[in-house]
Amino acid sequence: MITAAALLLFTFFCLILSLDRAWSNVTLPERNDLVFEGRHRGYGAYQLRREYDHRLLVAFLFTVGLLLLLAALPKVVSWLTPPVTVLPPAIPSIVVTIVLPPIILDNPPSQKLTTTAASKTPHELTSLV
Repeated sequence: MITAAALLLFTFFCLILSLDRAWSNVTLPERNDLVFEGRHRGYGAYQLRREYDHRLLVAFLFTVGLLLLLAALPKVVSWLTPPVTVLPPAIPSIVVTIVLPPIILDNPPSQKLTTTAASKTPHELTSLV
């Protein structure tokens, strides 16, 4: 947005400078008529000076149009192309069943555990110790 504002400000500044119609302006039609009075006007310099304002305007508009096109190009491309959904790569799942050997306790369980130890698995017994 700042770039667009700066470009617009620069455009207005250039337009204000191009409105200069002082005698020192070499594209002033009256000055060109006086400078080329009695000279061969078909040589090229007279035509170049006479059509300078028109060529400058065309070049300026072409440049602004090209800049706008380049600025809008990513948005236009995103409108014209369908959205691409990137899926993460599929990771194959591997199920591994590990059979653990039974846990042998060196110390016999305490009296408090003997009443409930029959309903517990060996893994749960080790967590109680």
